Amino acid sequence: MGKQGGGSAAVDVVESRAMWVPYHYQQAPPTPAPPNLLWASWLVPAFVIANIAVFAYSMYANNCPARHPPGHVCVFFSYIGRYSFEPISVNPLLGPASETLDAMGALDYNKIVSGEAWRLITCIWLHGGVIHLLPNMLSLLFIGVRLEEEFGFVKIGTLYIISGIGGSLMSSLSIRRKNLSWSIWGAFWTVGSYAF
Repeated sequence: MGKQGGGSAAVDVVESRAMWVPYHYQQAPPTPAPPNLLWASWLVPAFVIANIAVFAYSMYANNCPARHPPGHVCVFFSYIGRYSFEPISVNPLLGPASETLDAMGALDYNKIVSGEAWRLITCIWLHGGVIHLLPNMLSLLFIGVRLEEEFGFVKIGTLYIISGIGGSLMSSLSIRRKNLSWSIWGAFWTVGSYAF
């Protein structure tokens, strides 16, 4: 390096040749980036709570003891009263009657075709019984919480709703039975969207 010019103003001139620098004078490696903070999942647990709340309301609206004469036995009546399940002969999934689910918006192809398109959305939140609700909510918690932490609540919320509506649509087109509250196609859409 050298100085050029005279007087009070001095300008540094950089020489073009490479200079050897001892190892202990070299720059330290850059510090690693701070670890990403994990996203606290809130939307998937909110979906689980909403599904459980809708199921509890469907059991309240069902009111098994009022629907059956004293000769029929509602499952777990002595423990949960009005919220007791329909007899196993009526609903083997330990849940409400199909009439209750139908009144709450279960998937019914004929009603959708006749103008009740809102059933494509309401059936996403309905479950036929505890045996239907429990595996769905456990899988939603185990898989959904991790996906929400990875991709964020906007993508997971959008995927949940689109998969539910798409699954309802596929179920109503492929299985034209009455009173479907489940949508296996939604699970296929969700898994398939992450496979690709």
